[in-house]
Order: sequence, then structure tokens, then C-alpha cells
Amino acid sequence: MGQWGNRCSVLRSWLPDGQVLRTRAVPKSSTGPDLTQLFIGAEGVLGLITEATLQVFPAPEAHALLAFAFPTFDHGFAAVLEMAAVGLQPALMELTEDFPVEKIAPSLIERYPGVSLYIGCEGFQELVEAQRGRTVAICQHHAGKDLGEAAAQVFWNSRHRTAERFQQERMQNLPHGILDTRPEASFDYIHIALPPSHVLPYRERALGLCQQRGIMVSQCGIWTRPELFSMAMHNPGGRLEILADTVDRLLELAQDMGGSMEYCHGVGVRLAHLLERELGTGTKILAVLKRGLDPDYVLNPGKLGLGPDASKDRTES
Repeated sequence: MGQWGNRCSVLRSWLPDGQVLRTRAVPKSSTGPDLTQLFIGAEGVLGLITEATLQVFPAPEAHALLAFAFPTFDHGFAAVLEMAAVGLQPALMELTEDFPVEKIAPSLIERYPGVSLYIGCEGFQELVEAQRGRTVAICQHHAGKDLGEAAAQVFWNSRHRTAERFQQERMQNLPHGILDTRPEASFDYIHIALPPSHVLPYRERALGLCQQRGIMVSQCGIWTRPELFSMAMHNPGGRLEILADTVDRLLELAQDMGGSMEYCHGVGVRLAHLLERELGTGTKILAVLKRGLDPDYVLNPGKLGLGPDASKDRTES
């Protein structure tokens, strides 16, 4: 599984006027806003990060891999919620619900078998044993069936192949504007963050919306934390505008339920049209920062919706 992880503690960023910003290598500071995180999350619109110093953790002493099957997504999610409530912090966690993809089901909200939870624990030996024991107890309490470490190992060994294949297909089909290998179909996904209490209601409403529009949901899942929900979708009809509009409606639904429309891939240009809807007054603050640091708009114009016209409109409204 590798190391516990790393954390960016220092960065060196080139500003549009030629000045260089360098932050300090301390775990906590009370001298104003965190400029490191401001520039990391700005997608290059405020400055260009030319150097980053990472905090590297030692390789863990022990590992444990676990896999469970649940009768429904609700059961698996309940287990994930309880783990978070008692303070369990797995190094790896994926709750996956697979739907049949051969045809659109009469109701996507039916509970299909195929809900699996994969857990990875790392750390010193005693900690890993304690995590393993409590994880097994919690999952069994919520009707989880222990599939054994071999099943978990197979999953973690092969899960990256899906991402690699997806990236290859994406690059091949990018000129055509689709992410699927078949010309008659299209594919998209969402990765949203929600308050934990809203995840299950959101899932039900999202599945219902897709069903109404003839969009086929192939997978739902939770990655790393109970608040982080993902969904993969196919449009067998091949009309890209229907899938794109459905994705927008799903992202807006997440915002309306107190969540965020993206938790891992950023906003870029693709989601910029929904950023003001999510940040509200915060978009004016971003526009002021952009104009102050980059008045000529030479850095990634258009990213985060911060082109010269958009920023002017926001700061003057």
C-alpha cells in the first residue's frame, strides 16, 4: 500500500509581477489566512507554483486489508458512518455499489446485490490490530459478510487498472467530445461532498433523476470518508447534451443540499459556470484577488470563471 501519505508544508510560487512567494515549513500558524492552501486550490489563476516541499511519513510497520459484502448500500453506509463516529481512520476505504449495465432497470432505486466495502489499515502493529478488530465488529453488526483478505488484496491490486483504461479511452475519444469507447454512447461522473446525513437522501434523488432521463447509472460509491460520494453514468441514447444537463442538475442538487459539487478534480473550465452558485459572495472575493495579483489576466484566464469580463462584472455588482 505504500507510505501513509504526504502533506504539502511549503510552496514557492511565482506571481504575475515577478515577485516570489515562499511559505514556511510549520504545521500550524496564526499569522493570517493559509496562503499555501490558497495557492494550491487556485488552479494557477493567482500564481504559478514552481516548488513544493512535502512532509513524508515513514513506511508503516503493519498493514491489514479487509473486504465485506453488504445486502444494500444503506447497510454499508451505516457501517462507514459508525467507523467515522468512533474515530476509525482507515488508510484506504471504498464503498462500491455496482448496478447492472446490460439494460436500464425498471427502477434504479431497486436494491441490487453488489455492494462491497474495501478497507485498508496501516500503522504500528497494535494500532492495526485494534483497527482490524473494530472494523470487523462494526461491519458484521450492519449485516456485512467478511470476504477475507484475499478478496481485498485482489481488489486493491487491480483497482488502478480501471483508471488506467479509462484514461486511455478518454484520450482516444477526446477529439470526439466523449469519454466512452462506443460512438453511440457517452459517459460521465460526479464526485461530490455532502453532510453525512444527506448522503442517502441525495443518492435516492439522484438515482430517480437519472431514471427519469434515461441515464444509466453503473456505479455509486464512497471514497475515503462518508461525506464523499461518487457516481458513474452512461447515456445509452448517445445525446451528449442530455447527459451534460443531467450532470449539471445533479451538481446543483448537491449544492442545494448543503454540499459541494467537486471534491477531487477541481473546477477548471468544465464546472466554472456553477462556481458562483456554490460560493456566492466568495466569487467576488476571488475576483478581487485575481485583479489584485494578476490585473492583466495572463495566468490561466477563464479557469474558475475568472476571465477579465467575468471578474469585472462580479467586483462591480
